[in-house]
Amino acid sequence: MRIVGKGKANILVALEEEAILYRICIRFSNSLLKGNEYTLKNYQYIYQKVEPLLGDLLCNFSLSELQLTPKLQQLLHDYVSGSTCNNKVFAFSMPNFKSASMYPLVLFSDHFTSLYSNVQHTKLVLEMKPKWLYNPTRYCRNCTANRFKGRDDMSYCYSKLLRDSEHLFHVIGSHTLPRWLVLRMCQYFRTRDNVLQVLHDIQKKLYCKGDMIDLPLLMTLRDVTCFVSWDFSQSDAASDVNIVDVDLKPEEKRDFWNKTQMELDSFENKCYHDY
Repeated sequence: MRIVGKGKANILVALEEEAILYRICIRFSNSLLKGNEYTLKNYQYIYQKVEPLLGDLLCNFSLSELQLTPKLQQLLHDYVSGSTCNNKVFAFSMPNFKSASMYPLVLFSDHFTSLYSNVQHTKLVLEMKPKWLYNPTRYCRNCTANRFKGRDDMSYCYSKLLRDSEHLFHVIGSHTLPRWLVLRMCQYFRTRDNVLQVLHDIQKKLYCKGDMIDLPLLMTLRDVTCFVSWDFSQSDAASDVNIVDVDLKPEEKRDFWNKTQMELDSFENKCYHDY
């Protein structure tokens, strides 16, 4: 049993087999019980609100009950404490899309992107956090936010990849893989139903509801993680595509979202793309 991944609100735990991971909520650091309550609410939310929009692109996951053994309690000690009803911890069980046994090489990794590979480069997984793909403003929200936060070294933007498949060279670096292999990966981003295009269209549809907008749902879909896998020993087509991190956003973040938007709107060094 070990932790294989950590975010602000969740940790990923591998038990015996690395192929399945358990995603445990650590949003409430002093209460496992509140984490369990949130996980149950989040599970219902995802299948009622998110799954109808994403369909088969939504990662295949299920709700699991883990026994709060001394070993698990020790593992969780640094992240969350407290007791639970019936000594259970609720978790989402999900596939491990970047298993180290299958993809031992990390070819590229930064704040928004990681690329994993087997030794022969025949099996690849691209992990993406594309953020805002539909821009309701004239300026690029992603690039402007990066400038605002001092990330001046970002040389790519997923809204550019949405419009130019060969922008993938900028996303993963021009020297990460042979050019001919990256061009094979680019083919997926030329398809009309690629995951970036689907997310763009959903974001646009939700935003254009005007006064009826479901802002927490829209912000969820602006904060997802996507995994695109290829097995070039079998086909040039992407073999698997999954979207994860589709959690319910707290309503109390609305003021923070509005404040951030006002700060970016008044930021002088905005970024504009000529498409």
